[in-house]
Amino acid sequence: MRVSVDFGFSASHEVSAPGGPCRGLHGHEYRVRITLDRPFDPGRGLAADYRELREVFQSAVFAILDHRHLNETMGLAEPTAERLGLWLWERLRERLPALAEIGVSETPERWVHYAGESQP
Repeated sequence: MRVSVDFGFSASHEVSAPGGPCRGLHGHEYRVRITLDRPFDPGRGLAADYRELREVFQSAVFAILDHRHLNETMGLAEPTAERLGLWLWERLRERLPALAEIGVSETPERWVHYAGESQP
């Protein structure tokens, strides 16, 4: 069974997209969707412990990125949503063995999804 939970944090970043509207310093109210692939436990009636998932997000992501400048915090010159997805995957995969996918949104209509595919 796949279970997804959305979380959020606020942060700034700088990108150098030539001529793009997001060039330079600006911020976002990021949304992060964590999806787990876990068996349904009929005894508990759940496939995931949402409290545990929230605690992992709070300590591994929120405490580090919320109200921070991503270029400095993540150590990337270009912290795009795609790179943030890769960073989150690396940060969470050992803490959440059932991790199936990470979604990252900078705006309500745009999402990046990463499921651990190999990268060049």
